[in-house]
Amino acid sequence: MGAITKIRQLSPYFMATVLVVFVAFMVIQDMNPGSNQRSGGESTIIGEVNGEKITLSEFEKRVREIVDMQRQQNPNMEIDDENIRQQIWEMMVSELLLKQEVKKMGMTVTANEIRDKFFYDTPQELLQMFMDSTGRVDSKMFVQVMAHPDEYAALLRQNGVGDEEVGARLKQIETIRQSFEDRIAQQQLEEAVRSGVGAAASIVSPTQAELTWVTQNSSADVQFVAITSDRIADNQVSVTDAEIASWYEKHKDRFEQKRSRRIKYLVFPHVPSAKDTANSIKQSADLQAALIAATDTTRRDSIFTSYLERYNGISKPFTPAHEIDPNILVALQGLQVHEVFGPLSTAEGVTYLRLDARRDGVDAVVRASHILLPHETDTASVQKAASDLLARARKGEDFALLASQNSKDPGSARQGGDLGYFSKGKMVKEFEDAAFGAEAGSIVGPVKSQFGFHIIKVTDKVTQQLSWSQITIKPVFSSPTRNIIAANSSQALKKIEEGATIDNVGKELKLQVVESPLFEQNGRSAPLNSRELAAWAFDNEKGAAVRRDLKQYGTVVAQVTDTREPGVKPLDDVKDIIKSRLVRKKKVDQLASLARSVAENCRNAGTLDAASQGDPTLTVTTQLGLKNDGNLQGFGGEYAVTHAAFSKKLNDIGEPVRGERGWYVMYVTNRTEADKSKFTAERSAVMSNMASMTRNSAYFQWMTRLRENADIKDLRNRPQ
Repeated sequence: MGAITKIRQLSPYFMATVLVVFVAFMVIQDMNPGSNQRSGGESTIIGEVNGEKITLSEFEKRVREIVDMQRQQNPNMEIDDENIRQQIWEMMVSELLLKQEVKKMGMTVTANEIRDKFFYDTPQELLQMFMDSTGRVDSKMFVQVMAHPDEYAALLRQNGVGDEEVGARLKQIETIRQSFEDRIAQQQLEEAVRSGVGAAASIVSPTQAELTWVTQNSSADVQFVAITSDRIADNQVSVTDAEIASWYEKHKDRFEQKRSRRIKYLVFPHVPSAKDTANSIKQSADLQAALIAATDTTRRDSIFTSYLERYNGISKPFTPAHEIDPNILVALQGLQVHEVFGPLSTAEGVTYLRLDARRDGVDAVVRASHILLPHETDTASVQKAASDLLARARKGEDFALLASQNSKDPGSARQGGDLGYFSKGKMVKEFEDAAFGAEAGSIVGPVKSQFGFHIIKVTDKVTQQLSWSQITIKPVFSSPTRNIIAANSSQALKKIEEGATIDNVGKELKLQVVESPLFEQNGRSAPLNSRELAAWAFDNEKGAAVRRDLKQYGTVVAQVTDTREPGVKPLDDVKDIIKSRLVRKKKVDQLASLARSVAENCRNAGTLDAASQGDPTLTVTTQLGLKNDGNLQGFGGEYAVTHAAFSKKLNDIGEPVRGERGWYVMYVTNRTEADKSKFTAERSAVMSNMASMTRNSAYFQWMTRLRENADIKDLRNRPQ
């Protein structure tokens, strides 16, 4: 929504109230610790970073702040607690690592730097609380509240706020300011480290810069025939275990292994059982039979009331028609008061409805679109422009298009001027009077308000409100089903702990046993996206088993099946990769004679087209503007081939070029060599651009290495 959705008469007291709500939200959890806080949280340690502690209390506080913020933004959104917890964990680890490195570097941020940043580069989420209806920041109010709290206190007292409450609010203001200043200090230090790391990593040598410049400014136009390894079937090539082992021994340095784990697991889904489903079907059938047996509306009404409580039905208060689900609205509008309708299939399940009441003309709501033209000093010319737009709209021009092209309310302009539905009291009086005074479908204006001139199109006016009750029947994951799953999963865990294999347990229960790939500690590939499960795996040895309830999956029984410590990956892990590489190499070896024969035929004919005469599958590919960067059209990284394009004779079909994927018979038709004498003039720009590209990724790479080399202990899943 744009500025118009906030058009109200604002008072200083309203702004003060909004701020207090914001401050209260930020600190309320500190004053009222949540029930999920474990006793002793102030001293309970849940992690260490190079010996520095992370406490449960600080971790839980930050988790609650994010959870509460998300709930405030969208009360109906399902909160992914585990994901939030992991994000907070990662953030706190990074902050401690940064803090430790900053201490080593001797960096500090002065109070003056923090104050300047706070007042002259204020965080947006704080400024939003000081915005007026048009999205402009009330700088005076911001300074008054944050820099002159005594003036803010006087304003509160003028509006009837008692001294005790004023004191509490001033304390909250100080808390939020300190919170933002701490964050600013953290950001300033991080930026300083980013700059330092980036500067160190972005030193570019003149030789490297020249090579890059030559590559970017040289090009070749080529034609080629590709004779690739896929012409030969895998079973036509033999690679022995000895060859694989030999290659592995020579290239072990390519197979670094980090600490990793593998698990197998069973999932007991938290879904309604067949019995739960049958029960819901019976419930619907019972209600339907009772309603059918009723002889009149009064009797059906009475039966519906009795089942309403039995089946946990709900009664809805008066609701404007436009806010009701369209499927339910259609059914309700066809009913008389106290009449029952059903069954109706909805997204929630099988639904039965009863219209309880209907009323018109109360709390009307309007849906409207508008075009806003703000007026500063030249009111007459703006009013004329608004009148011209009104005339065009009334003549039939597309209102949405006019709004998107002319309205200065950016939020609604992107929606063709649409403001959605609103009730009385939501807009400034002039706008409200015009919108509610017009008929649906009419266009009125220009209407002058404190924000400018409005052309208003009333697209709908709703006065009807309905009140109804509904019973929705659907299969429910019942307590008995939950108990059965708990019993079965506990029994499965017990059998595994007593020595049975998880594969056999899965067969007995007719459940699929899933084996995860190897995953790294603190990696992003945690099985079932559960970092809690991953952390457990790294805290235990091979053979250990566990039972966990995971949101979105159900109850999981898992067992550690493989453990790896830092070093070199074993041959068995990389055997298939090596074999594939050697198979392809041998295929390319076998194609050498064919490639030479094709090249000779093409040379004799004076054209690459001769390649297809003996084999229609050999086609000519043309690539214009080829760079010496390995990017060969359709074949990816073929550096030997692109290099040859800049070393072969022009207009000559020479010997075939061997690449990673096959052989290439080439013909270079044109080549533009970079003029190295011009490099001197562009050297600074090239080096600056290369340094910038390196600088942007340097901090991330630095932090990644810092984490890999740090002693990070995640103790969240260990008994406290």
